[in-house]
Amino acid sequence: MLTLIQRVSWNPALKAAVDAAFATGQAEGVFTRHRLPPTGDEQAAVVGDPAAPDGFALFYEARPRCLWLDLIWVSPTHRRQSIGGLMMTAIREHAKAMGYERIELGTSDFDGELSRFYRKRGFEPEHVVMATAIAGGQG
Repeated sequence: MLTLIQRVSWNPALKAAVDAAFATGQAEGVFTRHRLPPTGDEQAAVVGDPAAPDGFALFYEARPRCLWLDLIWVSPTHRRQSIGGLMMTAIREHAKAMGYERIELGTSDFDGELSRFYRKRGFEPEHVVMATAIAGGQG
């Protein structure tokens, strides 16, 4: 079952699950320390029970007619079961119904599995952001 939720913070159980998944992702190195945690103002596509989701995707309006896919996550026990693809399809349909013209996202997985997942669904790189630490900085 897939549910679209207008604002994550309106569902405290989902907000707690999102926060826990984000913390796990940071510990595993999936999300860098520079990645800010979700605010709760995002919309969500949730697969399964919102209190213990099998997967979720967070998105919001980045600018007029552009939806930003902020975060997509599938629990390790539910990966490779088309849950990510189901969420991407639902988000695309939602975006189209709401009059958006684009969906954008950012990833640091340029040539890996996640990049292939996005490319399979029509996403292509438009630009690359590069960074360097400055002596004495935190990276």
